[in-house]
Amino acid sequence: MPKLRIGIDYGDTLADSVSLKSAIASSGFKITVDPIYFHREYVLRETVLSAEQYEMILALVYNTKTFGTDRMNPVAGALDVVRKLQEDGHDLSIITSHWEKSIPLAEEWLKQKGLDIPIIGVGKGRPKQEACAQLDVYIDDELRKLETLTTHELIWLCRFPLQTMEAPDGITVATSWYQIYQYIQRIPEAE
Repeated sequence: MPKLRIGIDYGDTLADSVSLKSAIASSGFKITVDPIYFHREYVLRETVLSAEQYEMILALVYNTKTFGTDRMNPVAGALDVVRKLQEDGHDLSIITSHWEKSIPLAEEWLKQKGLDIPIIGVGKGRPKQEACAQLDVYIDDELRKLETLTTHELIWLCRFPLQTMEAPDGITVATSWYQIYQYIQRIPEAE
């Protein structure tokens, strides 16, 4: 199998922050949102939370140990598959568009999970095009972030019923990390 350069989004692709965001909304704002619906587009469109409240929750999840990274679990299957990809000889990196100060906490989270993967931070809300330009594969849970990339293979981890299963041409839909692994095994050697 060829060695591929694979980029992985951090929040909600590798680390399951939706459950944590939902718990913080419940305890901090007395607002109940099922984790499967806890995405920016939904909570703001349905006016469940204000933009300011949503940003406060994000800051707690990604920028604190006590409320965030110490309580964050991995996405189901992610750690097993990431370890398999490393064992297969692929070159992995985490590409995140969170705050710069959240990177050391994400690095610590990875270390606690037994993973040694470099993190590339592009800055809060910034595009990932430059960081992903040399990748063979990029995996993200947000379709809107994939649509702007020109990476050779794009994989949309679609875990929630709120998300549509249809993706534009050039983007592969996977509903689990195990599907992602099977797909990567079939990718021809990088040019």
